[in-house]
Amino acid sequence: MSLKPTDSSTPAPDDWNAFVDQQPRAHILQHSAWGDLKAAYGWGVERIALTRDGALVAGAQILFRRLPLRLGTLAYLAMGPYCNDDADLPALWRAIDARARSRRAALLKWEPGIYAAGERPPDFAALGFHPSPQTIQPPRTIVIDIRGNDDAILARMNQGTRRKIRQSQKHTIRYYHGDRAAVDTFNQIMQSTGARNAFGVHEPA
Repeated sequence: MSLKPTDSSTPAPDDWNAFVDQQPRAHILQHSAWGDLKAAYGWGVERIALTRDGALVAGAQILFRRLPLRLGTLAYLAMGPYCNDDADLPALWRAIDARARSRRAALLKWEPGIYAAGERPPDFAALGFHPSPQTIQPPRTIVIDIRGNDDAILARMNQGTRRKIRQSQKHTIRYYHGDRAAVDTFNQIMQSTGARNAFGVHEPA
């Protein structure tokens, strides 16, 4: 029962998605459809997979993007990798490393996701990874209970946020429920806000 890397044309999307769906930490960012979406916007997509007796046992979908100034390529692994048996993890990481090197990756950005209580995260340092202050996926989810009066909601915010909200209410800021025709206006606001505050904003498409 030898462990083999699949070639670059495999696994087929349906086979890959079936493998992902079997994983306890299955995530949409590892599905082939997400890779197809990112490919439409300039990312390279590769699924590195290991098989045993023809069956997928480990793998990861990785995105690649050319860095500016001829600095090479960014390799990005989100919400993976997957491995049915931890004993196969070293072989999987070797395969990931080999594929990243073949794509001239200057670095591999790995965001494995949030681990629930009782789950054992990987030993990132032992794998050669270093913490980064920059994240691509949101590092946490915030749930805000909007039931109750406005003062109770404002009281849970910090002072600066409360001040900005109250200032907007005193000036010519208008709040309304937008329809589809308002999406273009929203995108224009997002683009100008992102440029002013130096954060990335998706293209309207």
